[in-house]
Amino acid sequence: MRSKGVEVGNQWCEDTQVVRWEAKKMFEGRFVTSNDLGVKPTSVDFKFFSLEDSLSLITGFSKE
Repeated sequence: MRSKGVEVGNQWCEDTQVVRWEAKKMFEGRFVTSNDLGVKPTSVDFKFFSLEDSLSLITGFSKE
């Protein structure tokens, strides 16, 4: 389906170049990539293991 025009600044425009430009702007705005995950390190309360717990994660297994 082909659009015959777009509304730009409260005015209808059927100029092919303007329609293409406005469509390009619309899709670029919707499909822009971002590296921002919305999480800031200062907003996360990190939990830390004690040294004993940390060492227990890397010790070998035993039958006990």
